[in-house]
Amino acid sequence: MQCKLSNLNRQTYIYQNIPQNIRAVKVKDKTVGAASMVSVGRRFVFFRNFTSATSSKHDLSDGINTVSSVYGEHTLLLFESNIFYRTMKNFTGLILLAIALCPGVFCDDSVGYYSYKSFVDAEAECALYLQVPEDRLQRYQREGYPDEPEVHCLVLCLLENLRAWTNSSGLNEQVLATYFVPAAEDCDNGKRTEKCLFYLPKECDGNRCLQAYRAFQCYYQNYGTLTHCPQFNIDYFDEDVQEALDLFDMLDVSEETRRKLAGGCFPNGPESECFFRAFLLRADLYDDTNGPNLRNLYTQFNEDAFKKGNAVTLACLENLKKLSCNKSKCSQATEVWTQCFANTNAYAQFVRVFKYAAMQY
Repeated sequence: MQCKLSNLNRQTYIYQNIPQNIRAVKVKDKTVGAASMVSVGRRFVFFRNFTSATSSKHDLSDGINTVSSVYGEHTLLLFESNIFYRTMKNFTGLILLAIALCPGVFCDDSVGYYSYKSFVDAEAECALYLQVPEDRLQRYQREGYPDEPEVHCLVLCLLENLRAWTNSSGLNEQVLATYFVPAAEDCDNGKRTEKCLFYLPKECDGNRCLQAYRAFQCYYQNYGTLTHCPQFNIDYFDEDVQEALDLFDMLDVSEETRRKLAGGCFPNGPESECFFRAFLLRADLYDDTNGPNLRNLYTQFNEDAFKKGNAVTLACLENLKKLSCNKSKCSQATEVWTQCFANTNAYAQFVRVFKYAAMQY
């Protein structure tokens, strides 16, 4: 059985009949839920739904580390990092869920921990999960996502997939907005959308599908035209922690620096500054040439300091740029945050992430 991959902006997917009862996997002697591994696992490739009872070595390219555990009737295998393989044998119902920023043949030349996803890719995934036939999906698209129960839940899945919706907080407006392009002459699209959201019916009987659908329609009908271009995927806390843990190893961060980070002390010297710069680079929130990626930062954190055209932010960044000629790249990256963004929730979040990761290391 030959496996074929298609690259979709650092995320590669082949799905068929994803099982519902994969509950956990053991990795490095730690048992974690499969859902958790998906959320932290951009370093991993997930193989799901094997009917064979157990398996640890297959016809894979040399150098791939394999970990497997069996829970219930399915096996979940994880292959770290290099995602190059030839042929999978003796499996039925092969599922490949490759959620990885891989330095292998299936990725582009970028390096990092971030990912981008398009609306159409997320929609296709959810249609597959929910078993929506292609002809019906095309009808939904033609008719502007009609008010039907199946469409409601398709939209919920889609928004969750794009990280534009969470159970705890509902709609992440700044995320969903990135998937729409307002008309150049339309100056009131934001006001119309906010008015629509404000007057949404509150009595949805806890129906999350309906709640998500109505919120989506406010944007679909008022904000702009859907774009098929991939957009930045925001990170969740546990993913940021995993990124920090990876960098502790990759940069061989000293015990002293980790101890200070665990105490909430940041920055605490040149090593911590270089760790921070690498963290921002891998998250696509900063680069040495252009400075902070304000668009991605606003999508991630939804703070005014990162809004396009913020005069205070632009002035601060311009002043730092004038003083940067004799500074190291690590110092420059850190000063952007200590001087321009020290009072943001984003900066406080980074300190919490580093503290938690250092305590867990």
